[in-house]
Amino acid sequence: MTDKHAIPTTKYRDVHAAVEWSCRVLGFENRLTVEADNGDIAHTQLTLSDVMVMPSTESGNQFGRLQRSAESLGVVSQSSSITIDGVDEHYTHSVEVGAEIVVEICDADYSSRLNSCRDAQGQLWNFGPYNKWTD
Repeated sequence: MTDKHAIPTTKYRDVHAAVEWSCRVLGFENRLTVEADNGDIAHTQLTLSDVMVMPSTESGNQFGRLQRSAESLGVVSQSSSITIDGVDEHYTHSVEVGAEIVVEICDADYSSRLNSCRDAQGQLWNFGPYNKWTD
């Protein structure tokens, strides 16, 4: 049986900038980018350890009409929670490169350490050792 994983997808008005920001600030690596005929990014796979996220450009295709960017909506209805080791080091790097921290690093009952930031286009990102399946 194959391992099961959830892979967050996020829409952006300027996905090129979002990919650059996610790699520079959050430490993701660009594993795959598929460009559309018009130069937009149709599909991207960014990885951080064994986590993958897939940002792409807002579009008018069947799926694209169902999901919009935080900028278009003016609010965020979902955020990505990324399981990482070394959350303190990750937080320090995020602060050093200018991430907008919206939840300072702290201890919580359901995770030993966590923090949240907002990316340059309004999406929320949460980081901590959330893996309760191995505790």
